[in-house]
Amino acid sequence: MSKESKESKEIIYLDTIELYSSLAQIDHGLIESIQSGKQKSESQENSTKGAGDIETSLFKLVEGGIQLELTNSQSNLSSEQELVNITFNDYQLDRLLNKLGVGKLNNNSKQGDPTIENGEFEIYDFSSLASLSNDSFGSFINLLMEFANDQKDVEDDKEAKDIKTGLDILKKYGQVMTDLLPETVLLKVGNSISFLKTGCLRMSNSQLQLLSGSIRKIHVLGVIENEISNEKRELESLFEKIGDNPSLITKFVPDFIDFLLIQSQIAQKNDKLIKPVAVYF
Repeated sequence: MSKESKESKEIIYLDTIELYSSLAQIDHGLIESIQSGKQKSESQENSTKGAGDIETSLFKLVEGGIQLELTNSQSNLSSEQELVNITFNDYQLDRLLNKLGVGKLNNNSKQGDPTIENGEFEIYDFSSLASLSNDSFGSFINLLMEFANDQKDVEDDKEAKDIKTGLDILKKYGQVMTDLLPETVLLKVGNSISFLKTGCLRMSNSQLQLLSGSIRKIHVLGVIENEISNEKRELESLFEKIGDNPSLITKFVPDFIDFLLIQSQIAQKNDKLIKPVAVYF
């Protein structure tokens, strides 16, 4: 077993569908997982059905007590199953890392191949920026600016207007990126950008903010799907191309995302775009 798999990991993202798909192509690990899960489910279903057949007209209070006990038992089984699944998934990640060979992946740069990126990182949660548009946040910022300016009229203060303009740009940028990349968090590691599905994260949006500025090195296991285009990205040229050739309209969204990522200095040309399987420390 490699040194990598023996070390304790803090897993912050795990896409189990991609995990088991990779294992299934290597040694049919997905089939074993489905059979085990099915057997557990059938056992619980039979137990529930047997308890539901209890009926009596003489001891209604007793019957109520039995049903209550059954409900609690089902809840405990569900929690136990969730714990087992998490432990099992973590173990399968170690298996996949061992079978792929961590050292062999670091220099892999071909599209469609698995890779491991590691190093310093930045996390971009656009939904948090979009949430700045609510009225309570705007009112709070106004109060802060009034306090900082000794309660002067912030409408006549140039610095206050500049701050408002900057905040408005942030809010609109967050809203646009949330619309283009719904339920997605971007992770920048070196010359790569990973698109994390929020449903596979093991941290809430607020907990993700705790990672900002962390000095720890992060690891991303995934597949290189594409890269930021080498073409010159200008907003005007994107619209002109569609005007000259309407068939390019389906290409506009990915090109527009490239443009926004480059303009906001999140991405650079030739950065690898990764579909992640796991992200961990």
